[in-house]
Amino acid sequence: LSALKRNLESFVSKAKYDEAVLARREAVAKAERKEQEISELVTIWQREINFTRAVENQLLKKRIADLEKQGAHNPLDTLPDWDYIQSMSPVNVSPFGIQCKDRDCNDSIIILIREICRSRAAAKVARLQEPPPKIDIPGGEPRFFVGLGLAADVPKYLRFKGKIPNRMLSRKNLLLLIKDAWAAKMLHDAAPRRKGQRTTLSDFLYMYLKKRFGSQEAVAEWGYNLVDACRRHRFQSVDCQLFADIASGALEEEVYHDQMRMVERLKAVFHRLDVDVNGGRARGIVPKAHAIESLRAFWPGKGDKEIDQMKNALEADQPGDNLTYRWLFQNDSECVLLDVVREQEMEARESYMNGLSLWGDTIRAKAKRSWTNTWREDLGYIERVVEAEDEEFTTEVRAEDIKMRAPIEASKFLANLRRGVLRKGPASE
Repeated sequence: LSALKRNLESFVSKAKYDEAVLARREAVAKAERKEQEISELVTIWQREINFTRAVENQLLKKRIADLEKQGAHNPLDTLPDWDYIQSMSPVNVSPFGIQCKDRDCNDSIIILIREICRSRAAAKVARLQEPPPKIDIPGGEPRFFVGLGLAADVPKYLRFKGKIPNRMLSRKNLLLLIKDAWAAKMLHDAAPRRKGQRTTLSDFLYMYLKKRFGSQEAVAEWGYNLVDACRRHRFQSVDCQLFADIASGALEEEVYHDQMRMVERLKAVFHRLDVDVNGGRARGIVPKAHAIESLRAFWPGKGDKEIDQMKNALEADQPGDNLTYRWLFQNDSECVLLDVVREQEMEARESYMNGLSLWGDTIRAKAKRSWTNTWREDLGYIERVVEAEDEEFTTEVRAEDIKMRAPIEASKFLANLRRGVLRKGPASE
């Protein structure tokens, strides 16, 4: 009996057993539902992973295709191209190249910025140690200009009645204003509504100053200061001389454009020399000795004096044996060579006109001919004399181009001829 009781203690009642079975079934069902949810989440996660991998593969394939198209990546691409930097710099960059050897672009820029800051600091200390400069106020320059009035024969940009303050424009500021005015005029004349017709510089100056400064008083103030600054600096810069003469009507605007075309031809000469001396590849650098020979070939009529002037100008622009010619033709560079070349062109014009006048008077005195002959006959006669004396002098106007036969005074004839384009070179040009 005791053993039976002990065995019965390990058994449970049927009600508890049924309750336990029911609880187990519910737990199993709940676990199955959780497994189903987990399986669904795993499926969704796997789908997202596959989608992400597909997108990454597409991007990777596109990147690989771009790299294959551009060529294999070269680690040297991150290094500065010192040959190109030298071709665009007016000074020797070898010391900087040595200082930045085997460094990438970022490190090179950091080094150069430090050098610039060090140089600026040294320059500032040097300025502080220098005695203060003496300021000389020019006693001969007036403090005010007196306006020319409002008459119709006064250019519109100078029409004003009263006193105008003298700003004493510096040469640097004057050249900046002149370059900006020429650039604006090129755009104005190139407009379709102009149909290829140029506005005179005098008329355009009024529109330019009016648009930039507003009132007529401001237009006149800048106009008078512009004219005065050109007068003061005309012997220091051909740009000032040309601008003043064209604005006043003493020269035609085509003279300026002819000089600009001459500068472009000179640039093409240096480019061809660059290609020849560097094995068919332009590097922007040519030996200075070769450049001087190219100048001599470009202007065969120039003497040793003019060639020496250009040689000294090149040395002033860029000391050394090599010439970075691209820098010479940049808009913001004050190139001594181009100033010298253009000054020589203006001097050749003046020499030609003086010689033409002298030859004309001499020949007419000998031949007992009068200046009152028709201008077609005069021009043809003078041309034959000039060509006999010097075959290199040519003019834009030939006798056969003139159709009218109206008499003209010698002074007016020479003044009209002086206003246009005159060149010294072979007649084939």
